[in-house]
Order: sequence, then C-alpha cells, then structure tokens
Amino acid sequence: MDKRWQNRFPVTFEVIIDYPALGLLRGHVLNLSNDGMYITTAATSIGDYTDIELIIYLPEISEKPFHIPALVIYNDENGIGVMFKENQQITQDFLQQINSDLSHQQFRTAC
Repeated sequence: MDKRWQNRFPVTFEVIIDYPALGLLRGHVLNLSNDGMYITTAATSIGDYTDIELIIYLPEISEKPFHIPALVIYNDENGIGVMFKENQQITQDFLQQINSDLSHQQFRTAC
C-alpha cells in the first residue's frame, strides 16, 4: 500500500546527504512532492526515523545551496525515502522555486 500523502513528480538532480554518523553522502533524487523525496544512494544503512540534512545546489534556481532538514521514513536496497521537516522556511523556498521550474519541465525526467 502506498502511504504517500502528496503526489510525487519524477525529477532528476543530485543531492548531498549530511548524516553525521557517516559524513557527507552523494545521492540522486528520483521523485519529489511537497512532503518529501526519494533518493537513490549507496548509503541504504541510514535507519528509519533518522534526522538528516539535504544539501541541494541547483544553480538554475538559486546561487546558494538549499540546506533542508529531513527525516528518513524508509530505506530499501536502492535508496531512502525522506520527509521534509515541517515549518521550515528554507524548505518552502526550495519547493516554491522548484515547483516553478517543474512547470517549465526543467527538472522532470522523461517518463
């Protein structure tokens, strides 16, 4: 059963996962919603309900990287599903910018 509360949209961009127990890890975002994203990464050992910070640098939409607090909701053999922490202005700024660009198909994958 799918437990998502929001529709997810296919996207493709790189992300850095700041996980203090392992350091900075590279990942690749495959889909995005207003509540979270799915990230493929080799670091699938990050446990459920672990606090992380996502560092997203998309020069197409901002000169500065976005530092987004998130919570790992689940992991599988390919990556992790994360939920954005609520009431974070930086998350809202990021989503507003990327949703605008998604309407122009800039980060959508060919599906």
